[in-house]
Amino acid sequence: MSDFEIICIEDEPEVLETLVKLVESTEFQTKGFTSPQEALSYITQNKHRIIMILSDYRMDEMDGFELKRRLNNSCKEIPFVAITGFWSAELSSLAMEIGIEAFLQKPFDPTTLNELISKFASTRKEMLEEEREMVQGFLEETMPMLDEIEALILELEESDNKEQPLAVYFRLLHTIKGTAACVGLDQLGSYTHKYDD
Repeated sequence: MSDFEIICIEDEPEVLETLVKLVESTEFQTKGFTSPQEALSYITQNKHRIIMILSDYRMDEMDGFELKRRLNNSCKEIPFVAITGFWSAELSSLAMEIGIEAFLQKPFDPTTLNELISKFASTRKEMLEEEREMVQGFLEETMPMLDEIEALILELEESDNKEQPLAVYFRLLHTIKGTAACVGLDQLGSYTHKYDD
């Protein structure tokens, strides 16, 4: 089973249980939430594992459209499918504006659900796998640089000639900082920038 997740959000526990069981029949892990707020927190912290979100449209705590709006700040790239027992042209228009990819009608049709997962989750999975490969490549290239930085720090402590080791040291830090930003490791890029300062 894949370590990628599909998130299901539905405030009625029985309906959520049905949805989760249907999604669990795919190759992906499934995580269900009855609270949109809890789901929002989980999704923003684990966005690099999540390949798709299935969310009920009408929920007491927060409707599915508001959840999508909030996710657009940090997780816009995750495919989002709204679940509803009804929809209208107005609802469809609003959904397009905020980036909802599709609607899933209640009661759930397993064939339609599998088609949506196949359509949206596979593309996101490929993107995340490419990201992971880039990060792995970054780590493989960076480890020797970190070893070199350690040796340069020791050289700076012992040497009277500080100019050459410092120049190499800063070049390596700039390389790490730039490469981290290119592969989407923004926190590492920020940390390296502060370390550089």
